[in-house]
Amino acid sequence: MITDVNVNSLNISHTFIDDLIVSLKSPEGTQIVIMDRPCANQDNIIINFDSESGNAYGSFPCPPTNNGTYQSFQPLTAFDGEDPNGTWTLIVQDLFNLDGGTINAWTLEIPTQATSPVYYADTDSDGFGDPMGDTRYCSATGFVLDNTDCDDSNATLNPNTVWYLDVDNDNYYVGMAVIQCASPGMGFKNTNMLGIDCDDSNGNINPGAAEICNNLDDDCDGFIDNNVSLYLTINSGPFDQPSTWLGGCVPPNMIPANFMVVININNDVTNPIGNVITNLGTIQCNANLINLGTITLSPGIKYLLSLKKLSFRISYKVLCCKTKDFVFLVRIIY
Repeated sequence: MITDVNVNSLNISHTFIDDLIVSLKSPEGTQIVIMDRPCANQDNIIINFDSESGNAYGSFPCPPTNNGTYQSFQPLTAFDGEDPNGTWTLIVQDLFNLDGGTINAWTLEIPTQATSPVYYADTDSDGFGDPMGDTRYCSATGFVLDNTDCDDSNATLNPNTVWYLDVDNDNYYVGMAVIQCASPGMGFKNTNMLGIDCDDSNGNINPGAAEICNNLDDDCDGFIDNNVSLYLTINSGPFDQPSTWLGGCVPPNMIPANFMVVININNDVTNPIGNVITNLGTIQCNANLINLGTITLSPGIKYLLSLKKLSFRISYKVLCCKTKDFVFLVRIIY
């Protein structure tokens, strides 16, 4: 920004300077006359102009060749406040064609003042200012030089805010994080993220969920129904005959209160290596009851699951245990 303009070392050779009007034009188009037909029939000009000079215009000698400094015909302060950058033009008009001359030299002196920095209100104190809010031209508490905040009422929203896509709202995200001030769109969150999700369409599936028996990878560890008590339905078959493994699982609250499973090794029900079958109770029959506890299944061995006859007493309930097919539950722990 211009605060002062001085014309220095104006040197013009001419045999009748009363014919001359000398003007200066700024890059922004402002034009003033600095010398207007001086000194009648005198020759040549060597002079300087400064609006702050103590020498008034017209007080220069004739001819004005003493290289002194004087105020201009029109004040150079007309250029104050303009941008100094660009092309400045010195215009010399010769009003008569009987005499000629040349512009030998001239220079401009333009002291400038640096523009004061603008400080922007930072109401939420996150270090980012509001471009549409209050401003200051000097440092002040609550004001910063930055003006890139998108919500100056919320310190969690600024150009450094990290956004995560969490469509199912379980605080686990998918995809790459996005760093920007405003939300990238529906489903994005910027707080309380706990980790990476494996299924963003189901809020019950995430690394913090408990694995349950549902044929899904609830806890996102890459395995289905692991680290969980798996309840499988078993059809016992006739007494002392191989049982049928029906598969599937049921919630624990559907397990009968009393039943019994007898496990006979080296028969024809094959199970995964290292699984554990746990006796959960006894079948209610009028017979002695045996609790077999827990047995760990060994690699490559087949198992027979059957009811065990514990009494030969002839009664309806014993006969029931001997002759009827029963469906009961076995708990397998991975």
